[in-house]
Amino acid sequence: MTFGGFMRGAGLWLSKTLFVMLLVGFVAAIAASNLTSESFLKPVIGEVIGAQTSNMPVSQQYQSLLDQCNREGTPTIIVPLETDVNNMTITANCNDLRTNGESEVKNIFKNQVTDSMFSEFYNKPVCSGFECFNKLSNLNNPLDLVTSDFNKFLKSILWMIGGLALLFGVFVVLLAKGLPGKFLAIGGSMITAGLPYFMIKFLQQNIGTMLPAEAAMAVPFLASIFTPVANIFLMVLIVGVGCCVVGWGIKIYRKMQEKKGKSGSSKPGKKK
Repeated sequence: MTFGGFMRGAGLWLSKTLFVMLLVGFVAAIAASNLTSESFLKPVIGEVIGAQTSNMPVSQQYQSLLDQCNREGTPTIIVPLETDVNNMTITANCNDLRTNGESEVKNIFKNQVTDSMFSEFYNKPVCSGFECFNKLSNLNNPLDLVTSDFNKFLKSILWMIGGLALLFGVFVVLLAKGLPGKFLAIGGSMITAGLPYFMIKFLQQNIGTMLPAEAAMAVPFLASIFTPVANIFLMVLIVGVGCCVVGWGIKIYRKMQEKKGKSGSSKPGKKK
């Protein structure tokens, strides 16, 4: 093997390795950005608070709110709450209280307390841009990872990782020899990158047994996150298999053509 051939082979191996790692990282970043998004976290918190308030005796709170409505004679009342969240208040609609009874108190707690708690921890300033890298290395509070700032950071690096994966995918195609080799190189790499699909499907089927009972409400939401991520890995896997099939098909076809050419040239009377 010449030095040029060795360097080409080493470059191909390195490009394939980085392509696989970056492609897996790209899909993982998609999952992380979804897990830390407001659209995912807020319903989870709402379900947890709703479960806690479903069995809560609210007759005293209901009567207290109703008495305040009658005293003030206004359509709505604002009531401060004693919680760890600063300046937290709830707004009660007096007509809804009279119409819906104690269930209205549970709805107020589930919806308004969720909004206040979520806004308090999710929108707090944590880091900005690539400062979040330092936050990861010096993480004191794990809840900092589920904030708006960190979600914006994940989304900002998401496409950077995807762009690098595409770049090294191009390197794999350029460095591989021959058309079949190019298809096989990129296809084999994509099959490797798509293998986490099977791990995600296993987690999806067994997530309920892995989480503590108090986190059971999060299972449907986690499943909803796992599904699109698993589908992306499956798509990568299928495209990889397709590329390999094309690569092997071209190889087999060329070998068959070579055999036909040799058998034709070896017949008597044929000029060689």
